[in-house]
Amino acid sequence: AVVSTQSTGMCCDDCGLCVVSSILPCVTFGKNARQIEAGSCCLHAFCCLIPFVNCIFLQNVRTQIRIKYGIGGSGLNDFCLVCCFAPCTIMQEAQQLKTEPGDVIARAWW
Repeated sequence: AVVSTQSTGMCCDDCGLCVVSSILPCVTFGKNARQIEAGSCCLHAFCCLIPFVNCIFLQNVRTQIRIKYGIGGSGLNDFCLVCCFAPCTIMQEAQQLKTEPGDVIARAWW
């Protein structure tokens, strides 16, 4: 079922997720990467802390999630979003990963 983008477009729909992702986005990112089997949770969490390298890892995971769930967008768009709005994109991905593949919480990510 598709839910309107208004209810899922907000970064903080889940208060606990918002707090953890705002203070330690690397933790949520590592969990996201592990959940889609992109690699080690610890490796991704660590790479999230390295400037410039983090954008590449963040974009890769975001693109994999977008493809898995059939969400419109492009790699370039993913890259721009993760570089400019990393904590919010990480929270959005975590919210999407709570659903089953095929259940898209938003037609497009920004």
